[in-house]
Amino acid sequence: TAETSAPGKLSYSFEPAAQLDFQPNNGSSARTQLRLNKPGTFQVWVKIIDASGAVLAESQPLSLEVVSAQLPISLSPNSARVGETIKASVEADPSAQIVWELPAHFQQTAGSGTSIEFRTLQPVTGEVRVKALSGKQELGRGSLSFTPKGYQLRMQVVSGELTSGSPVKLSAVLDQAPSSGPVIY
Repeated sequence: TAETSAPGKLSYSFEPAAQLDFQPNNGSSARTQLRLNKPGTFQVWVKIIDASGAVLAESQPLSLEVVSAQLPISLSPNSARVGETIKASVEADPSAQIVWELPAHFQQTAGSGTSIEFRTLQPVTGEVRVKALSGKQELGRGSLSFTPKGYQLRMQVVSGELTSGSPVKLSAVLDQAPSSGPVIY
């Protein structure tokens, strides 16, 4: 951006003013501010115009690539075992539309948070997208990947001889019981 103003009755015109929100889009200042409200690639350029409206100079287009903001997802608690639930949340404007994209078998709620209950040791990956209330303009996105912890399970011999043809009683020992529901062996 040039740090000078157009001399005399010259003005700067930032383009394409009809499609983009320049503040200001024309005037004697070589500076402007542009708010890009959606991801994509945009071409912008500037013209210098004299008092009669004649274009004296026009810049080459500048290509701007706008990406969605990366939103951090917080997990509470930050670790869980199979059978436990964590809450994933994202900070967003309360008026925004928040869409969680998780595998179908996970419990999901609307709004800035969602609950994830783990039923297997399989990792879960998902995304959250934050959109303007109209649902058309993406404001940001975030991704998560989480693997629940398993339990320490071991087998032990309760009684019997380890000889061919002899019955042996075995027992499964779980070092820590799950916090929800009975354990079915």
